[in-house]
Amino acid sequence: MEVDQAHGPTVGDAVPICPLVLDEPGRVGLLAAELVANRLRARPGMRIALPTGRTPVGMYAALRAHAAAGQVSASHAVAFSARRVRGARAS
Repeated sequence: MEVDQAHGPTVGDAVPICPLVLDEPGRVGLLAAELVANRLRARPGMRIALPTGRTPVGMYAALRAHAAAGQVSASHAVAFSARRVRGARAS
């Protein structure tokens, strides 16, 4: 990880990491869904590691709502489970 003095830590091709603190737990899933949906619109054939377990339930519910409304499609994306990450605990 590199550190850009003006923008903070970066990963890979110098994309700034901007942590967000949300007051309401329910907003976490909604925001995560918006981020994934926006990326799917920008790169329909993207590859994405998606989390498993109970934590992302709100995100998946919001993504299903976007898909049902015709606002986003993952039909060309390649998704895989991020559960088997070295060092990660099972949920």
